[in-house]
Amino acid sequence: MEPVDIRRDTETYCNLMNAYLLAQVAELDATLQQNGIEDQGIRKSICAQFGMSMGQVFDMGWIGADGERFHPLLMFSEKYLDDATTPIGAVGPLEGPTREDDFHAMAVEAVSTFYDDLKGDLSRVPYGALDEEL
Repeated sequence: MEPVDIRRDTETYCNLMNAYLLAQVAELDATLQQNGIEDQGIRKSICAQFGMSMGQVFDMGWIGADGERFHPLLMFSEKYLDDATTPIGAVGPLEGPTREDDFHAMAVEAVSTFYDDLKGDLSRVPYGALDEEL
């Protein structure tokens, strides 16, 4: 098995996690609007509840598959892992969580940032598709 460089720097990981969570909130908000939920207060509440629930899964939960328990782990890489034949070491160092990183609290904070600070402006959330520039 090839070696993988895993970094566990709280500041870097938290910055990446915050950006990821903002992207999740923005996408969920857009989906709620597309499905007829126009009231921003309701959308904000749904996003916060969803963030808290999914955060609990990441922070303290497990998922069952094939009779085994697996723990979700969110990590970030500098390069895209495009298929099963790409060596994992080719994506560069992985940024991973530390014991102190708290997904569910950060998810709720991302909701406040999106609705209160960014005023729901999707264009201010830094994320995109593979072929798009930063």
